[in-house]
Amino acid sequence: MFDTHAFITELADAGIQLSLVDSNLKLTSATGAPPDSQLLARIKQQKQVIIGYFKSLGGFNYSEPVVEKVTLAEGALLREEKLQEQDGQQNQWANMQLKQLSSDSAALLMVTPAVEDISTGNTWQLSPPEKEHLLYRLSRHGALLFRGTGLDSPEKVKQFAEQFITELYVSNTEHQEIANIKGVQSPVEYANEQFLLWHNENTFNHSWPSKIAFSCLKPAPLGGQTPLVDTRQFCARLPEELLSKFAELGVMYVRHYHKTDKFGLGWQTVFNTDDKEEVEKKCQQQGIVYQWRDNCRLITKAVRPAFMEHPVTREKCWVSQITHWHPLCLPQQVLGSMQAMFAVDEFPRNCLFGNGEPISGEDIALIVDAYMQAQFAFDWQAGDFLLVDNIVMAHARAPFAGDRKLCVVMGDMVTF
Repeated sequence: MFDTHAFITELADAGIQLSLVDSNLKLTSATGAPPDSQLLARIKQQKQVIIGYFKSLGGFNYSEPVVEKVTLAEGALLREEKLQEQDGQQNQWANMQLKQLSSDSAALLMVTPAVEDISTGNTWQLSPPEKEHLLYRLSRHGALLFRGTGLDSPEKVKQFAEQFITELYVSNTEHQEIANIKGVQSPVEYANEQFLLWHNENTFNHSWPSKIAFSCLKPAPLGGQTPLVDTRQFCARLPEELLSKFAELGVMYVRHYHKTDKFGLGWQTVFNTDDKEEVEKKCQQQGIVYQWRDNCRLITKAVRPAFMEHPVTREKCWVSQITHWHPLCLPQQVLGSMQAMFAVDEFPRNCLFGNGEPISGEDIALIVDAYMQAQFAFDWQAGDFLLVDNIVMAHARAPFAGDRKLCVVMGDMVTF
């Protein structure tokens, strides 16, 4: 099979850039000399395949960055990058600089303004080609960290987020809205001293956000990082037999609701209604099996895929909330309290294989260990904006002490 990405990289190494202009390929040579006849023949032979590849990226003009120098900073290796100049013109990325924050498990791309100071009251604006390039890089890296943005309010966070998220998710009942600003929410409430385990946001639902952004207005004085896990590397650490079983069966998410927010969110909050018929209608629309008990308690079961094909890279990506739902992932003290109050099959949340078979303690241990091995993190700074591809990357939250203020914006929904 023809590997388009590898071929374009080969061309870039030879000083040749391909771009898509009005549904036709444009070839640019860094030296001004035409490519050799063999390369030109391969381009002509695979022309339609290459055009299809560019269209899948939204017309992105591909140009791999050239590494200029290496420095040691912020406790990790930072590779300073400068994108190749095109057609002898000035670097097209006038508003941003790219640095790759490397670790043992992943590479997080850091984006900073090209100028050191952003005028007070202004929001950092990127050009359409810059945004297009960054969205492509997002699918490859899984996350982009924007630093030095000057974002210091929920209003500015929303303005900046809307440059990358076309349609904000404004009806998310699992998070609280901040300052009545539609689409800007607070992180999920969870005990500060506990580690909130890794998950892809809202993937227990039929429709869920493909992008999620976190913006730091005030970092915690201690802890409070947002660990990230590239699920492609996570899967590489799990037995193929277990991955195949999840791929075949999916994950069943089971939820026991009370009417109000007594043990977790109540069904009135999650479904945003106190009308049972409206709840039933929403369940039917979202592929949720429901059952009423004692007139006011609700049990729901929803089977969702454990994997989704990425719309840009076509990679099969792990998307699940198993560590958020399985009782064995609860802190020991919390688990003990739950066991004292509920039968195992009546826990507020649980998850099983899609056929109803329990996920064993051994399987949970493998999953948790794979997440732990693959995770990486950075320390928040005021004004940081983290854009995450929710299909590629899982996230978590480290314990923290003191005051911590983050905004969350998500959107561009996808559907199983």
